[in-house]
Amino acid sequence: MNSLKSFFTSPRGMRLVNLLFFLTAILGSSLLAIAACGLWLAYLAAALCQRPPRPMVIYYLLLAVLAVVIVAANLAGLLG
Repeated sequence: MNSLKSFFTSPRGMRLVNLLFFLTAILGSSLLAIAACGLWLAYLAAALCQRPPRPMVIYYLLLAVLAVVIVAANLAGLLG
């Protein structure tokens, strides 16, 4: 668990998230968007475990809500 937490808080973790978002934009795949947002949620959760200042907590939570909305929209598109 600690190795995943350290991976997501490292620059390599953010690079992987950015790469998935880039591939999603190029390929337009809903599955890639779901994977990218899931990885982004994991990154945000790891960042929240670092006990950031209060304004950053609010910012991370708003970004997490955005990621959940994107996942829900993509799942609705895949299922419906």
